[in-house]
Amino acid sequence: MGLKNLYKIVSEAHVNYFFKKPRVPRSLLNQYREGLLLTSACEAGELYRAIVDGTSYEELKKIAAYYDILEIQPLGNNAYMVRDGKVDSEERIKEFNRTVIKLGEDLHKPVIATGDVHFTEPEDAIYRAVLQAGNGFKDADNQPPLFFRTTQDMLAQFYYLPKEKAYEVVVKNPAKDRRHDRQQRARHPRGTYPPSIEGAEQQLRDATWEHAKRDYGDPCPRSWKAAAKELDSICGHGYAVLYVIAVKLVAYPMRAAIRWAAVVLSAPLPWRTFPASRR
Repeated sequence: MGLKNLYKIVSEAHVNYFFKKPRVPRSLLNQYREGLLLTSACEAGELYRAIVDGTSYEELKKIAAYYDILEIQPLGNNAYMVRDGKVDSEERIKEFNRTVIKLGEDLHKPVIATGDVHFTEPEDAIYRAVLQAGNGFKDADNQPPLFFRTTQDMLAQFYYLPKEKAYEVVVKNPAKDRRHDRQQRARHPRGTYPPSIEGAEQQLRDATWEHAKRDYGDPCPRSWKAAAKELDSICGHGYAVLYVIAVKLVAYPMRAAIRWAAVVLSAPLPWRTFPASRR
């Protein structure tokens, strides 16, 4: 049910709630929440922002109660807060994480340490900097360490917590979530399950050879044996239907554009209605 509901949320976000990017309103999330685990997210999440804003603890408990899992991240992820003057020191960021942990204990919700990973290796930060600079981020060169960390590295990031608590949020609680994930995956049969269009493989083969003969003559050059091999691979792995869908998707707006152009060309030209003196 969870995977099915996730597909529904993604579809709704792209079809009915799209504005510059896909959006998921809370009402939609509530409607299809069954089978999903919701986490409190990074510093951009409502819980962390409420903590930073100094919201009362009772109100924080109400916010945290909505989520299944609470998250904390390494200090470096949010070091920009010190740089931008949002907090006076790194100690405040530690306190924010301790508050999340206390909320988890009081509400009996698991707290996990996540890396908010955006790239694999530390040196890959340059690629994200380029992308962000292109999107107008003025601090793109000040990249947080959002690389994929090892377990030992993650444990070291939470040195300020008791060892047992650090092990709990880095190892034990995430392991519980992985077991839950494996149980959910076991309920679904393996496979890619591509869409189905009857005769898609033959349509692709016929269209390919028709265009080849038109452009290169009949019989086709020997080099087209490679194309035959590629066609066999595409059709053999079930991808022919995706090619056929792509062709149909492109053809539809092309036909619409031609019809629109035909309508424009057949319309009376505006200057034909003007008086002779204004022509």
